[in-house]
Amino acid sequence: MIRLQGGESRASLRRDWDLAQDRLQENGPLCGMRFRRSDRSRAPALSICQPACQRRTIPLLPMCPVRTESFASRYGVLLLEILGFVMLFSRIAEMGVLGQHVVPQTYISAVTGVVLTWIGIAIALWARWHLGQYWSARITLKVGHKLIRTGPYAHFRHPIYSGLDLAVVGAALAIDEWRCVVAVGFIVLGYWIKAKKEEAMLATQFGEVFEEHRRHTGFLIPKF
Repeated sequence: MIRLQGGESRASLRRDWDLAQDRLQENGPLCGMRFRRSDRSRAPALSICQPACQRRTIPLLPMCPVRTESFASRYGVLLLEILGFVMLFSRIAEMGVLGQHVVPQTYISAVTGVVLTWIGIAIALWARWHLGQYWSARITLKVGHKLIRTGPYAHFRHPIYSGLDLAVVGAALAIDEWRCVVAVGFIVLGYWIKAKKEEAMLATQFGEVFEEHRRHTGFLIPKF
């Protein structure tokens, strides 16, 4: 609801409304709008009410979710990943055969594991940088969502998950215990399920564009 406050004029509010209409045409539908008074200038200003999003001024495009995964779906996968990371890094899981070495541990295998871990982390950070404002901890499509095809996304469709999987494999190699093998299984399975859900959502949103992207990229393993 629009309300006149103080010395605000109808002409001023009309100008703000016209500005909002121009922004709607440029950036698509917004989550909702209302007028507020700027704290510094005490002049009328247009702001955007974004449910579950941070309020921003009109020049910025809000990134409100338009589709997101369900509570059960999110926390089912999250449980797998938490269980995997606990088994990988906690000595609580060193029970019986799970605490025994898979192969005789050597300096080379330990160093190789550490190197793979850092490579995986670097890939995940690289992908996160390219994903930018479209990243979300939950599987989410936002207003104005774009299909990212730059950087690592030019070779595989889920490089963040691929990088994290590689880092987990490297850590398991460096630790070298059977509990790590089980942990890798849980974590990779969790990210695989999450990636499949993302693909279903992206295919619905982008249609043939995503199908073409899928033909030229790998799922979790890069395609050159």
